[in-house]
Amino acid sequence: MIETFKNWISTLLCIGIFISILELILPKSKIKKYIYVLVGIVTTITIISPGINLFKNNDIAKSVSSVVDNFSSNVNINNNTDLDEYNKNQENIIKDQFIDSLKKDIESNLTLRGVNVIEVYISLAENYDIQKIRVKTKSLSTASLSEISKVIEYIKSQYDIDYSKIEVIESGD
Repeated sequence: MIETFKNWISTLLCIGIFISILELILPKSKIKKYIYVLVGIVTTITIISPGINLFKNNDIAKSVSSVVDNFSSNVNINNNTDLDEYNKNQENIIKDQFIDSLKKDIESNLTLRGVNVIEVYISLAENYDIQKIRVKTKSLSTASLSEISKVIEYIKSQYDIDYSKIEVIESGD
């Protein structure tokens, strides 16, 4: 977005320089006013072209929201303490998204294997190492011990974590 704005400004400056040179070169005649009309049309098109591109690409809401987000993030980052807080918030958001993605992956893969998952709890260390995975399942089949061991084995092999960090709770519901 900023690069587009820079290109637009540089184009306007080039047109301004071109118009100044054109005024110096053109003789005083009746053609001069027609040339100025043509140059005015080109300048007007250049000025409104970013707006036309927004309407043409249907990215108005996206562009406006990105400008507002950039502006609000720039306003919020005023000094180092704000920057540290901002970075911490960003880190927490990334960590939460990572945990949600991991939960969805575990739930979907266990569901494909016939395990009814009620809830997945994941605890992460600061360096994103998995400290604990707790999977709460609906009552498994009669061979529930083998089913639970399948769940544990799948999680261990898929995410390369120790058995002691995996917990499967069978709900009686």
